Amino acid sequence: MNGLSPAIIEWARQALLSQGYAIKNRIPEKIQITPWSHVVRFATSGGSVYLKHTPKLLALEAQITQILHDQFHASVPIVITANEEFHYFLMEDAGQTLRAYLKTNFQPDFNTNNILFNPVTQQLIFIDWGEIVMSHPFFALHNFLLQAIKHHDVKESAPLYQKLQEACCKNWLDCTSKNQLLEAFSLIKKLWPIYSGLAYHRLMMAVDTQALKSIYGNRLAGYLRKLIQNSISR
Repeated sequence: MNGLSPAIIEWARQALLSQGYAIKNRIPEKIQITPWSHVVRFATSGGSVYLKHTPKLLALEAQITQILHDQFHASVPIVITANEEFHYFLMEDAGQTLRAYLKTNFQPDFNTNNILFNPVTQQLIFIDWGEIVMSHPFFALHNFLLQAIKHHDVKESAPLYQKLQEACCKNWLDCTSKNQLLEAFSLIKKLWPIYSGLAYHRLMMAVDTQALKSIYGNRLAGYLRKLIQNSISR
């Protein structure tokens, strides 16, 4: 990806104008420039609108978001329009990241950067569906809890960690016992390096590898080391 070209910006401008938006800033504001996505923000008469461009192999986000919104009435951003051929789309503003909101307004207990919070409606909006896969839900739970550990110093032994874990497990108690669910979650934690390595390999295949390494280094080696450590500690 080589950034948002003038042609992409012009496509966005024309798309917004055709749907009745008045654009207030001639040059959109850069929000995110990474190997896996470029995002800019337009100030419009209808509020902020975001233009996002992703690599071809990650270009599922607009489609998935629309399906979740239209068919499942999920709490996701509203996609205004998309260019499926060249992998970019426009979406309405859905608030600020929950992580940023909590750091600004509360002593944070837990949050994730892929959840937006609208302080007016008190609604949570889930974003970034480009890397979605079919997997065991406990992988998502473990990732959720890892973010709490990484960003807010939540300890695995802390009551908050246990409450978050149990809040997820209770939805599965009609299938099996709590002890079996916790045993399954323990296994997921051991398998996490494999899951993460495969997800990272998919990202490597989708973007410029050198640009990705400049940000994350050799993550695959780290996942392999963690897998070996998990095997030894069994």
